[in-house]
Amino acid sequence: MPRLSDQPIRLKHNAYRGPNAHLLSLQQTPRPDAGGLWHSFHSAFITHIAEWLNAHLPNGYFVLSEQSLQIAISFSAGDERLPPRIPDATIYRASSSGSPNLVMAIPIPDMVVSIDDDYQQDSQINAVVIYKGVSHLDLGEPIVRIEVLSAANKRGGSGLGAYQRGRFDTFRSGVILYELDLLHEFASPLESISAYPKTDKSRPYYVAATDPHQAVLETRVKFFDVDDPFPVVNIPLYADEVLRDFDFGIPYNTTFELGPWGRLVDYGDEPDPTRQQVMQQKLKRSVPSALDTYSAADQVRIMDRMRAVVASVQSAS
Repeated sequence: MPRLSDQPIRLKHNAYRGPNAHLLSLQQTPRPDAGGLWHSFHSAFITHIAEWLNAHLPNGYFVLSEQSLQIAISFSAGDERLPPRIPDATIYRASSSGSPNLVMAIPIPDMVVSIDDDYQQDSQINAVVIYKGVSHLDLGEPIVRIEVLSAANKRGGSGLGAYQRGRFDTFRSGVILYELDLLHEFASPLESISAYPKTDKSRPYYVAATDPHQAVLETRVKFFDVDDPFPVVNIPLYADEVLRDFDFGIPYNTTFELGPWGRLVDYGDEPDPTRQQVMQQKLKRSVPSALDTYSAADQVRIMDRMRAVVASVQSAS
């Protein structure tokens, strides 16, 4: 694909309406000089999710950094293969009174996955967990986890088995689980979700919610495409308390703007244009172009976004 601009087009803010496809391609390239890009962004994203929740949760709820899901659940089982502890975050509930809220986390899902369908398979992940504390000396009980998936948690990843076991035990403990998956080049840990872009119905991103307090234990999935806004979700708390319309895009864009990410993205060129050359030269590996990892429809969306950004910058100069 030819460049759309003679000069690099770089913006401090995220020019996409949702996840930045240019940046995500860089973050998923297995090139030796980019190994920390996803890890660094992921850690900051988790921090900004926790900050936003702490600022907007009702009184009595708060968020702290914690261990990753599979460590928190499985470490006591003596599994020596588990990776080292990695911080994530949790929402606490300050009083044990009240009953779980039955508001749907994702009222109109695109897919509903039976837990039995996906638990039959046996990571490294940071998460946000909501607690309601019981006193100033007791963190209280966890009620919600929000996980942002990394490659290790997905199909073929080294931590998939531990993640799947921890996922199921989270449901058994009565904790609502949200999973945000932005890494389109790695197949979902949920077998019912088709690998992207292998089928016409597969999509690059999704958010999933599993609420063990509902009558049927199931995972409700909301998909979204390149340049779509993040889906908003409800976060049921206790009794009649609900944090409605939580938008992952707010902390995502904060993470983008406060980090170095805008300096790495050139909207005048396709995503990660040197991927194939670098991988061949440094690792002797042939890989598809970053653009070719997207479906034809999403490639059009990427090019449309590039043209809009270039036109806007050129008209302002």
